[in-house]
Amino acid sequence: MSVTSADFAVSLDRVRKTYGGDQPVVALDDVDIRFTRGTATAVMGPSGSGKSTLLHCAAGLDRPDAGTVRIGSTDLASMSEKRLTELRRSRVGFVFQAFNLVGALNVEQNILLPSRLSGQRPDPAWVVEVVARVGLGDRLRHRPSQLSGGQQQRVAIARALVTRPEVIFCDEPTGALDTRTAAEVLSLLRSVVDRAGQTVVMVTHDPVAASYADRVVVLADGRIVQDMPQPGAERIAEQPAHLGRRQPAAPSGVRPTAQAFAQATTRPAVRREGRPVLTLAAQMLRHRKGSFVAAFVALAAGVAVLMACALLVESGWRYQGQSQRYAKTVAVVADRDLTVSAEMFGETEYTTVALPERGSVPASLADRLAAVPGVDRAVGDRLLAVTAASAPDVPATGHGWASAALAPYRTVDGSPPRSGGEIAVDARLLAGTGLGPGDSTEIITGGASRTYRISGVVEAEGDPDATSSAALFFTDAHAARLDPRPERFDAIGLLAAPGADRDALLAGVREVTDEAGATAYTGDDRGLAEQPEARAARDFTLQAGGAFGGYAAMIIGFVVAGTVGLSVRHRRRDLALLRAVAATPGQVRRMLLGEVGLLAALAAVVGVPLGLVATGRIRDEPVARGFVPDGFTVQGGPLSGAAVTVAVAAVALTSAWIAALRTTRIRPTEALGEAAAETGPGSRARVVTGLVFLAGAVSLTGFTGATDGQTALNAAVGMLYTFVLAIALLAPWINQAAARFLGPVLRVVWGNSGYLAAANLRANARGMVAVLTALVLSVGFGGSVWFLQDNLQRQTVVQSRDGTLAQHALVAGTGLPASVTAEARRIPGVVAATGVRRTSVVVPNDLGAQAVVAQGIDPRGAERTLDLTVRSGSLTGLTKGTVAVSTAQADAAGWELGTAARLWLGDGTPVTLKVVALYERGWGFGDVILHTRTLTGHTVTGLDDRVLVRTAPDAGADTREALTDLAGRHPATSVVATGTLTGELAQDLAVSGWLNKLLIAVPVGYAALAAANTLIMAALARTRELSLLRLVGVTRGQVKRMVHAEQAGLLGVALLIGGTIAAVTLTSVVNAVAGQRIPYVPAGGWIAITGGTVALALVATMLPVGRLLRTPPVQGIGIRE
Repeated sequence: MSVTSADFAVSLDRVRKTYGGDQPVVALDDVDIRFTRGTATAVMGPSGSGKSTLLHCAAGLDRPDAGTVRIGSTDLASMSEKRLTELRRSRVGFVFQAFNLVGALNVEQNILLPSRLSGQRPDPAWVVEVVARVGLGDRLRHRPSQLSGGQQQRVAIARALVTRPEVIFCDEPTGALDTRTAAEVLSLLRSVVDRAGQTVVMVTHDPVAASYADRVVVLADGRIVQDMPQPGAERIAEQPAHLGRRQPAAPSGVRPTAQAFAQATTRPAVRREGRPVLTLAAQMLRHRKGSFVAAFVALAAGVAVLMACALLVESGWRYQGQSQRYAKTVAVVADRDLTVSAEMFGETEYTTVALPERGSVPASLADRLAAVPGVDRAVGDRLLAVTAASAPDVPATGHGWASAALAPYRTVDGSPPRSGGEIAVDARLLAGTGLGPGDSTEIITGGASRTYRISGVVEAEGDPDATSSAALFFTDAHAARLDPRPERFDAIGLLAAPGADRDALLAGVREVTDEAGATAYTGDDRGLAEQPEARAARDFTLQAGGAFGGYAAMIIGFVVAGTVGLSVRHRRRDLALLRAVAATPGQVRRMLLGEVGLLAALAAVVGVPLGLVATGRIRDEPVARGFVPDGFTVQGGPLSGAAVTVAVAAVALTSAWIAALRTTRIRPTEALGEAAAETGPGSRARVVTGLVFLAGAVSLTGFTGATDGQTALNAAVGMLYTFVLAIALLAPWINQAAARFLGPVLRVVWGNSGYLAAANLRANARGMVAVLTALVLSVGFGGSVWFLQDNLQRQTVVQSRDGTLAQHALVAGTGLPASVTAEARRIPGVVAATGVRRTSVVVPNDLGAQAVVAQGIDPRGAERTLDLTVRSGSLTGLTKGTVAVSTAQADAAGWELGTAARLWLGDGTPVTLKVVALYERGWGFGDVILHTRTLTGHTVTGLDDRVLVRTAPDAGADTREALTDLAGRHPATSVVATGTLTGELAQDLAVSGWLNKLLIAVPVGYAALAAANTLIMAALARTRELSLLRLVGVTRGQVKRMVHAEQAGLLGVALLIGGTIAAVTLTSVVNAVAGQRIPYVPAGGWIAITGGTVALALVATMLPVGRLLRTPPVQGIGIRE
């Protein structure tokens, strides 16, 4: 009777399979073999002979390099991966040596998984029989982690049998079973051959197991060396155990001797744990590239971000400004700061605030300073705001001629001014104008234009372009007449006498200045007295770097801790195996700390230079927009780099130590069991701690609402991070609850893939903690802090627009004298005109003091030009001794209607004023409204910034023309609609807000990067899981749909929690700071946040999952022999 291909269940023709690259290993070498239907075949051979590879190729789990494999008459080579998976699902059963059970499913679900995936309804009687034969009837509701090795093997066998496949491949099916269970399993396999006509091919080392087969095939070095039909156990056992085994050869020319062996084994042991542990750490990093890259990215990016913030702080701290105008002085005496004391926790704390109006010193102080031994001259300097009509775009400052000696300035043409009608002009003001000594020019100062004769041209010694503005010199007497504070100097420069003792001179000067309440600036600090913008730049960089560095530091702490913890978690099996092979807990901890230490060092090498580059770019933006002067440079580096590296490394090392605590504390066998599957959501201490932080976050919500200003903002940020920390601690329970709630939804929408997704979410509740926390942090931080600036800007613009009743405004960049307001009131058709003088005042607060925006007005008719939404009192009561304040400022300072408010004017003058009105619109008009007479002599210019004009409804063109004529009589003055002013205000706020958003974007971007990094890391850690699913019959499409379903569930939870945190944070701080109950989110804002988060999560997950799915499952699962 002839044998045809239809008689063979499996056929392999000239199959060849090679592994490796430079040194390939031939696993199968031109193998020809056929397995007859309805028979059982045992494949034997030494380790490395190719037995498992033969099984994998025959079952379609791996593809040969050459040759043909057929299941029945079906050629596997021409099949797509999807069709091959479907064939294995319906026609092939496989019992893996490593069990390969799905940890998220229980015993019954694992057994029925192939049937469920194929959509077939299993035969209940057959299922019961299979379960009974493998002895698992009382274990159906247990998960694999709750079973012994033998029980897991029996689950794997039952799963292979339940679909009644044509061929059953078994890789060591009895390797983990006791003798009795092994006999029952082998009888079961024998019965499916004898009763059902199925084919069994099994790899085994056990002669007894092989004796159940109809045929035994022996492999050696990838070739079939023996084929024995129906051998007995005795004959099988007679086969040489070393058949085909390669014997290790000694290196050429080396012959080991008994003496050498004895010497090697009796050499004294030296205890050197440190070096082997560090070497092992380096090796583990090389073999864990995915975790290495993820942790490295988080650490390096964190170092770069913190380095940029630290450099801003260090640069601001070091920046003094370059002294040019006072270069010749030994000291400069000025009053640029206000120091306020406050009692806090029983101690006196001091707060220093830069004076908004620059401050000044009495002119009489110059005589006292000139009397100090060693002082040659004490020269007073006045800083007058001037504009040259011939060069209006060149910044200029007016001075008295005596101060020219402080730079010194030298006359390069002509002579010094000798009368009130003459001036000496900086050469930069005359460049390109054709003017020179003897010519006349117009100078705008004090809100008026005057004509002066140019007496001379001057230049500063050294680099003339280094000074912040060009100089224009009047006679000293005329400069005093132009100064709104004639009895005071802006600064006094001290010139030392030849041969004077500098130390004794400065000691005497400080004694005088301490008595006068002034400050002596020496050395590099003279730049702070000369350039107010230098002090502003210093304060700006210190505040910006400190504030946003604090935000970034907290985010980086979360991210680094989560990433390192997740990296350690993914390696629990490695750590457990190290424990099992006799590594002490201390050695495991040192290995982890060594790895993280190496990573932190590498991250510092990359992150510190990146931070330097980023700081340079960040510095360029505020310079281009005028926030800091061109002379501001990035300074420092070593101090910031060392501090940042130590801080990030400390967080990473602490996180690694905490993450490894559980594995290093329990016994090795327990560690191996926990590494195989989840053990529960967490300890009672964790849930209690999480609930405590949650309660703290809720209480901070109330505290934020009860405060205002910077305190409210700081409280809101603290509330945000406390919420995120609470979520991180409670995430396992949140994940479990979400999985139970979303499970039915996922199953309905995604079918079997949703079923697997729900099971994964339930089983991996702790493993997804870092992912959920990263997503919640990204959504919560981005959805709150990012939109805070928009709310503050909008509130300012809306209040300014709604509170301005005037239709027109007279504006001048050089300022307007008070007479303009009086002239405007006399124009027919004008209902009211209000001069507005913008300034800042210093008010006390809980931390000492702070500068707030203020305005000076003449209250006559102000109720017709301004609507401040006065809640109590009236602006009509505003006089030189009274004040109106916003309700927010009143609450912060504890002021009420009728109480005395103590504050400091912009030049540092203390005043006590009676509160006569409380109003709502503080964002649009400032927190303090003063009478202009209160500000007389206490502002730099002494001029109004604008005059608001309200005309009657029936006012015609004549009124408009009269206003235009009025503007024409004053230099650089124009008439504009107040709506235009509102638009310009919005643009100015957008510019300043842009810079804040640039700084906010750094931690927000890092949070997004961290979320993507964590998602990629979590996805790459699923290689074995996804390979297992494909081996048991899940197609690539089903795997992708399962991952999509998991992402939908996880993203839904993250967006809900993160969005709630963002909404609570944003609502609390906006209500506290701006008095707005419902926060404003720009159109598309939340769409951008949610859409960006979803897109980020999908890309960061599906790209690595797609890459994993392109890897052959048998390679991914790591079960190749």
